[in-house]
Parts: sequence; C-alpha cells; structure tokens
Amino acid sequence: MLHIILLILKIIGWILVSILGLAVLLICVVFFLPINYRMNAECEGNLDSLHANAGFSWLFHLISGNVSYDSSKLNWNIRIAWKMVGQDQNAERNPSEKKKRRKAPEREVEPGTDRDRMNKPGEGTAQAEKEAENILKKEIPESSQDGTSVDRTEKQEDKASSFYQKIKYTFCRIYDKIKLIIHKICSAIKAILEKKDKLTEFITDEVHRAAWGKVLIELRRLLHFLKPHKLNLSVLFGFGDPAVTGYVLAAGSMLSPFLGKHTNIRPDFEQEILEGNLFVSGKIRVIYFVISLWNLIWNKNIRITFRHIKNIKAWISN
Repeated sequence: MLHIILLILKIIGWILVSILGLAVLLICVVFFLPINYRMNAECEGNLDSLHANAGFSWLFHLISGNVSYDSSKLNWNIRIAWKMVGQDQNAERNPSEKKKRRKAPEREVEPGTDRDRMNKPGEGTAQAEKEAENILKKEIPESSQDGTSVDRTEKQEDKASSFYQKIKYTFCRIYDKIKLIIHKICSAIKAILEKKDKLTEFITDEVHRAAWGKVLIELRRLLHFLKPHKLNLSVLFGFGDPAVTGYVLAAGSMLSPFLGKHTNIRPDFEQEILEGNLFVSGKIRVIYFVISLWNLIWNKNIRITFRHIKNIKAWISN
C-alpha cells in the first residue's frame, strides 16, 4: 500500500515538474525571442508611384504578418502556423465566387418569340428595329449622350490631391489638439497660481526630482534597445502650406538623434511633393520593456511620487 502511494506521489511530482518546465520555457520564449520587423517604401512624387511594404515575424516565422500599399490599394495578411487571415484570402475567394455567379442558366426559346418572328419574312421587322434602338440607348451612358463624360486622368489627379489634403488635414488637426491641451494646461496653472509656492515645492522636491531622473534614464535605455539595426531615409516633402511643412520638419528634427546618421530630410515650402525612399529593419524583445518596468516599480522615489501625483490636490492643500 505504501509503495503504491509513493508511486502516485512520484507521478504527481513529475507532472508538476513538467508543467513548471513548460511554463519556464514559455516565459523564456515570450521574453527573449525577438520580433523581427522590416519596412521599405518608395515614392516618386505622386500617389500612384507610392509603394510601401512592412512585415514582421516571430517564433521562427511561425507567426508573421505583412502589410503592403501599392496602386492606391492596401493589402494585409497575418499567418499563425498554417492559418492565414487577411485581405489576400478574400481576394482569392472572390474570383471563384464571381465565376459561379457569372454562370447563369441559358433560357429556352419558346415558340412564337422574337426569333421566330425574325425568321418569318415580313413579320416583326418594326418591333425588331425598336428593340435594337432601345439596346443602343441602354449601352450608351447618359453622360456620353449629354456630352459630359468624365475623364479618368482627372479622377486620378483628384485622388492625388485628396491624399495630400488628408495629410494636411491630419497634421492641422493634431496641431489644434496640441493647442487645446496646452490651453487646458495653462488654464489649470492659472487656477493654482495662488498656490504657486506649494507647486514649486512639489516640483523641486528631492524625491520627485530623483524620480523624474530615473524615468528619463530608463526611457533613454529603452529607446537605445529599440533603435533599428538598419535605417536609410532620404525624403523630399512639401504640403503646399509652409506652416504645415514647418511643423512636420520640426517633428522630424526632434527624432533625428534617434534616427541616426543615414537620414536626409529635405523640405519644399513651395509645392506639394513627396519623393524618396525608406528602409528600416530591427528586432524588438519583450524583455526590454520588462526590465525598464521592473526598475521603475522597485524604485522607492517613483513609488512615492506616484502616490503624491494621485493625491496632488491634497498634497498641495496641506
């Protein structure tokens, strides 16, 4: 009896050790295996010439994805093992469905129809001429009858201009949101001007200053880890509006230390243009984020500052 109990306990122990080993292996795979990413893009001045392709892979290409933009069309797909999800699968299925739909059963010709009348001499000629005229009217679009047919080249030019207009509108919207946020911050600062001394004490407190310094150190370390291994960028851009072009140039100059030396960004303040090429490739590991988060959580100054930020009104009023 005791031998059987020991055997059962031994089996249970091996099962627990196996589960623990699988858990450790899974954690190591998630934390240490890198996510490989790559991106390349080319543009020769207009929307029709824009071509971009971005992809990623993880776990020895067991999980991968791809996004491409070409000829004003966006395609994407994600593959998990043998399962494929994306627009390419739908594109492959649609032609077969269209072919099935196109195959329509042929109608049987009943006696006494138009064909029989056409075959008989002297009968149905007037009716046949009327039907032919109706068919010609249906085939000719109304726009061509009125002399107001639409040119396809003009539509393409409108698409290109709308693309630049969308980009311009997006940056203007972001700029308006930033102005709104700054306005709210300024109004909040004006509301607590009476407690300026308390606010200054909160900012210049040694514990809080040490916490902000630690956050900056971890952020720089994380950006250094996430820096792409290869980066080549050469672009000439312009949005027609010098203000929007200047905002984009300012944002690019802020990112220039992170982008590296192999970058060439040139603005054009007079015309709408987008020319250049881009190639980026690198690796991302989850362990980078885990290390930075671990260092921040176990820092005493950061924990104290976080509690004070949650209760900043009570802290200032005291």
